[in-house]
Amino acid sequence: MKNRSEIALSIVALVAVVWVLTQSSTAYLNQITGLGLPRGWGTRSGLFPTVVGLPLFVLAVLQLIASLRHKEGDAANPEASELSQGDLPADVFKSRMIAIVGAIVGFPIAVWLIGFTFAIPLVTFLYLKVASREGWGISLALSAAAGVMFYLMFVIALGIPVRSGLLLSPFFD
Repeated sequence: MKNRSEIALSIVALVAVVWVLTQSSTAYLNQITGLGLPRGWGTRSGLFPTVVGLPLFVLAVLQLIASLRHKEGDAANPEASELSQGDLPADVFKSRMIAIVGAIVGFPIAVWLIGFTFAIPLVTFLYLKVASREGWGISLALSAAAGVMFYLMFVIALGIPVRSGLLLSPFFD
């Protein structure tokens, strides 16, 4: 059963990478071939996803091939069907995975609710304090530094307007 879910996840990853590549590189394909394909992103905004997407495409294909070649009850490697834990106990591994996935899912939600300016230090603090179990001093210092650096780089230096988010927009926008 784990082999099926691994194959399904590999296919989903490959489809996602192909979608990003088709959206980002159609402007380049139109310039080269003149086919008039429907455009996703322009040449400037599609450059980064194309450059990152090409190696990701190769890696996604290799992962799918590895998933298809892997047999469910592989006698040579009995641990191959389980998620690699290294030397960690299962409960520690599970709690760390939950913290990492929580940070990945929680960050866009925090940005949507309170905006980048407040979400960056908040999520940084929560990750350092909860997932990494850092002390209060280092957690507060690094979180404040992340928020200040974001504000200085994007708002002050580059002049990019940053919205306050759904909950804070009545107070700051």
